[in-house]
Amino acid sequence: MSKASSSSSSTKEDELKKLEERLRRGLRPTALGNEFKRNPPLTVKDLQLRVILQNADPKRRIPSILSHSQLDASPAYHARYHSKDTHRRLVWLQWPRNPNGLTLLPQLTRPGKMAGNELQLWGSTLLSFYFVYRSPGMMHLMTRSSATKLSAFTSAHDEVQFAQTELQWARREPDPHRIEPYSVAELIRDQELRIRMGLCGTTGRPGDELTDDPVEGKDESEGHSQNDETRDENENVTKEKSPNKVEDVFRADAYPAPWPMVPFSYRAPKLQKRLPLYMLPKKLVVHDPWDLLAVHSSRFYEGLRDEADWTTMEDITHVYNLTLSAAGQERMKEQKRHDAEHILLERKKKRKGLIIPDVDKLEEPYDGFVVPPMTDDFHTPVEPPIYVIHDPPPEPKSPEVAHLYIDPGLISGWGNHSMVLYAELEVSRSLLVPDILCYECVMEDVRKTIIALDGEDGSRKSKQWKTKSGVWRAAEGRQPTLWMHSMFPEDGDVESYMSRPNPPHWRYVGPVRPIRTSVGWQNLERGPYCEHVASRLSVEKGKEQSDTSSTPALHPLTAKVSVVAKLSKQQDLHLEREASNYQIFPEHLFEHWSGYNLVEPLHHPVPIGPILPQFYGYYTPDKGENKRSYRSPILLMEYCGRQIEREIMRVDDKAECASLFYRLHHAGYLHHSTWERNILVQEGPLDLPPVLRGTEEFTEDGRELSFRLIDFGRSVEIDKPLSRAEEEWEVTKLTGTSIEFVD
Repeated sequence: MSKASSSSSSTKEDELKKLEERLRRGLRPTALGNEFKRNPPLTVKDLQLRVILQNADPKRRIPSILSHSQLDASPAYHARYHSKDTHRRLVWLQWPRNPNGLTLLPQLTRPGKMAGNELQLWGSTLLSFYFVYRSPGMMHLMTRSSATKLSAFTSAHDEVQFAQTELQWARREPDPHRIEPYSVAELIRDQELRIRMGLCGTTGRPGDELTDDPVEGKDESEGHSQNDETRDENENVTKEKSPNKVEDVFRADAYPAPWPMVPFSYRAPKLQKRLPLYMLPKKLVVHDPWDLLAVHSSRFYEGLRDEADWTTMEDITHVYNLTLSAAGQERMKEQKRHDAEHILLERKKKRKGLIIPDVDKLEEPYDGFVVPPMTDDFHTPVEPPIYVIHDPPPEPKSPEVAHLYIDPGLISGWGNHSMVLYAELEVSRSLLVPDILCYECVMEDVRKTIIALDGEDGSRKSKQWKTKSGVWRAAEGRQPTLWMHSMFPEDGDVESYMSRPNPPHWRYVGPVRPIRTSVGWQNLERGPYCEHVASRLSVEKGKEQSDTSSTPALHPLTAKVSVVAKLSKQQDLHLEREASNYQIFPEHLFEHWSGYNLVEPLHHPVPIGPILPQFYGYYTPDKGENKRSYRSPILLMEYCGRQIEREIMRVDDKAECASLFYRLHHAGYLHHSTWERNILVQEGPLDLPPVLRGTEEFTEDGRELSFRLIDFGRSVEIDKPLSRAEEEWEVTKLTGTSIEFVD
């Protein structure tokens, strides 16, 4: 291990020479040393803070503070760091070159690691980007690139000896991966608990006050002044086609008390999960007592905003059908194939490194897990652990029907062509909340099998299962690394900054003992929960229920989530075009990926969040609907927040907004409506629980917000380079960002 500090016997002249060399080479990672001048040691986050502060100083003066812990005590540095004009996402490392090396030309480079958008400059952290000389002898020709791309060039062109520590860092770069939004299943379970405890929501159905019994005396079909027959027919179709034991999840007796709830009487979780086209409901029953689907003028609904009351209005419903374009139909088939292949691949990845006896005799499909050890000694050989083999979770079924509730008090905005509303979407709960495999039931079953095979005292246990033949290993990744920087200390010393990667994931490699369990997956649609699951879920008024045998169902078979419904004015085609675009846009435009991209023509790295709202279907009125009056088609999308306010935005946030347009361009499309109103912002990052979003504590770059583009009714494929250049210029003016071209 190398040490960060130089030998105490070195002369001052030697120290200055070493300092000059370090300044020439800049900041470099090295192996972790055993000694630090500070306890606890400074972190790379502290180093980034100092670089940010120096870069934000017009005179580039060295900041006197060393760490985040000192930031609050210095008002001047605190103000500079939190200024909206301060860049926090910087490229500030330099990749060393062979002084006689080749010129860095595009045809000599190879791609490094890339996210789903296949932009070549990707890095898992801000420390994964470098300045590099295109030609070592021409100091004015410098560009930016990523560690893995430069690693490929360096290895291919005999420059390894000049960048050994950088190469070691680059080779341990984690692979890019998709990041899912925080689990909507967890949010639904939390909301169900709050409802059971009486903390939110109002019990009742739409129009309940119009009946003698406001809670139980009304079938859901009563009070519908239109389409009663259509809905009954629709529900009968659902019952005939559904393979589940409980065919109709919307039937009245499938709602245990205190459900059902009055629409909009509590805050339903936002649906932000990506749903493939084949999992969208085929039919939509729209509850519209105020005739919003007719899309009258905004003044028509002004008096209704504060008077809307679902318990006093007669419920009126309309049946809509999912309508996909020809391209959407092809995309749906493609998604089905891809998802089936992905499931098989993930199962195989989980078995990697496991030696399963008689594996050829196991009938596919099957799934399983290794029972974790009871000890924390992960480095010595161990006996083969138990590998529990169980059935894979049931394949999700495409829902036949969903219900949509729209309210005049929740009109979000009006456009020249459309009206946008916040809406509640009620779907089969199993669409969003996965089935449960009870661990306690599984282990009880496995224990019985082990006793039957080995005996109560284990005396019949085979020698095969006593031999210590496997080991637990840490998954590969970056180790704690020491970064030495001589740029800041004015006395010539070298400060040490340690990076702390996430704790390693442990996985077992070697023989396993397979044990098949007959315990299956649980879903209330097929039958009651076991006592273990019921006891975990049956919390009522803050008191745990000891007798779960007589406990009523713990939740309904449906779940409500918040979405956005976009309606169009009569004879307008923008909504249909927008829906068609959502069905042909590349998948990566909807996805959130780890790390950052350098997106041409921007200077600095940007996060790789989704560009588009999630698409939850385009629905048109059923043929049986009354054609004498206009009923708008419905575009269902993810809620993405409010319109941005450029005047108060940070410079990094403006760059991120610009990158959304530029990434759309890289995918081959023009937005064609570059207005401030078409950029939305909400608290983020979205993979955090909602209560933790909007803080600086959980991201490397202090990111607090998530941005998205909307309104793609005018978007088209790029047919002329000039059109792209024109929109890039419009984006530059809109966001106030400067641009340049990187390689």
